[in-house]
Amino acid sequence: LPPKAPPGSTYFLITQAAEQAFLKAALRGSVQARHGVLLLLPEGYFLYPGEKGRLALGKTPGLERALAMRGILLAHGLELKVVRGHQPLTL
Repeated sequence: LPPKAPPGSTYFLITQAAEQAFLKAALRGSVQARHGVLLLLPEGYFLYPGEKGRLALGKTPGLERALAMRGILLAHGLELKVVRGHQPLTL
């Protein structure tokens, strides 16, 4: 589970499976942070060097859970970013 953020810091979390306990701990941990980003890399994101990404259809349970909590996360200062294998990483 993610630790609490130091006061005034940028809280940056990376996860593949957004379990309920992880999301709740992230909400508690982001209380003192100045800014927070939760980067979600759903299953199938990993690519070998030179491999091109392919369109990923469907949503894993963790992704569904995180998307359902997007408003709550944002209200607590955590911006949710979801990156799939065919998308470039932009923050």
